[in-house]
Amino acid sequence: MPRLKNTPKTGGRQKGTPNKATAAKQAEVAATGLTPLDHMLEVMRDPRASNERRDFGVVMSKKQYHNQPESDTLSADEHKIVEGGREALCSLARTFDLWMVVGEGMKVLRAKADRIGGKKAFRRLLAKYRYDSLDNAVVTKLLKIMDRRCEVEAWRATLSEKQQREWSAPSTIYLHCPIFAKPKAERAPEAL
Repeated sequence: MPRLKNTPKTGGRQKGTPNKATAAKQAEVAATGLTPLDHMLEVMRDPRASNERRDFGVVMSKKQYHNQPESDTLSADEHKIVEGGREALCSLARTFDLWMVVGEGMKVLRAKADRIGGKKAFRRLLAKYRYDSLDNAVVTKLLKIMDRRCEVEAWRATLSEKQQREWSAPSTIYLHCPIFAKPKAERAPEAL
């Protein structure tokens, strides 16, 4: 019989309790002291093991652990830049200068994600360092602006103070800045 709406769940495994397979793996690791990764690394380093077995160990260890971001892998300088960007992101008045601080932090995280590899490494790093409040479009535009920052700053210097104040967000810069304008297609003359 299905459970009625707004009634608490009863029975079943409590939250945080491992299932049988996970409990068995944990017990085996506790008994032997070897995790599956340790075993695979042992096989990979064993010169007596066949090449096929060693290659299999490499593939399996890479599949299991490659895409997990390393903890605290940023250098002290990178960490300082990323934290400055996160604080700027939390600011209510996001000026162009604060967006550039956010962009510097994102550039560091993008470079780190490229070194880690994997499709979702950048998104995981953004979430880890609390940059995930921005949507993909803003992130993409901000990274493109950071790639051409000198040109964008030169363009901004030609604007009035009001335009500089109003066009400080990545979306508006990307919209108004001629550097990012798409070339207009040539139209063929209309025949009469």
